[in-house]
Amino acid sequence: MSTTETPTSGKGLRISDIVLLDMDTPEDYLYLQSYHRRKSIPTLDECRQILHETGVGEQVKEHCSMVAVIAKELAARLNQAGAGLDKNLIMAGALLHDLARSEPDHAQAGARLLEARGYPLVAAVVGAHMDIEADESHPLTEAEVVFLADKMVKGKYIVSVKDRFAAALKKYQGDPQACAAVAKRLRQAELIMLKIEKIIGRPVESVPAPDIHFDKTYCKGDEKYA
Repeated sequence: MSTTETPTSGKGLRISDIVLLDMDTPEDYLYLQSYHRRKSIPTLDECRQILHETGVGEQVKEHCSMVAVIAKELAARLNQAGAGLDKNLIMAGALLHDLARSEPDHAQAGARLLEARGYPLVAAVVGAHMDIEADESHPLTEAEVVFLADKMVKGKYIVSVKDRFAAALKKYQGDPQACAAVAKRLRQAELIMLKIEKIIGRPVESVPAPDIHFDKTYCKGDEKYA
């Protein structure tokens, strides 16, 4: 064995990982918690592999990628202001949020797929990206960031939240149940925007990277009630 190789237990764990499991000190315990959390969130390459293995179409992949761009930028600004969010969880949730887009109740279908793969933290974020119960009195969550980022993207284009929901309300104006669902999601999006703006001290829609521009003409109504 070369000096650069790390011996393993034969079960995919490095010997150093097994030693860590002894938790001899409080620092070991905290590190183990961090280690377990990292293992429960897929890397970006693993997210791409999951999308590939589940047969997600290119248009959905483009949408998810743009949502991830917005979510990453929001997370960076929020953490700069001390929000303490898990940026890896946000990125994984954003990239995988439409994993089951072709399925009925696709948010919950995607969550089930991720649960089965051993990613419960990401499953919870994905499961909440269509319907979420934001609470102004509670700290901002990773799921709320992904929910809002998704509402800032139509297809692969960035749009204003107001325009996106206005278009959805117009599209479903003859369907009271659909309009109620749209209105509820709009209220949740606006509440999350307020929570974020209180933290970062600026309008949410001024956050996207300077080389990305809002497309105010693309919003022509959204599938499944925004």
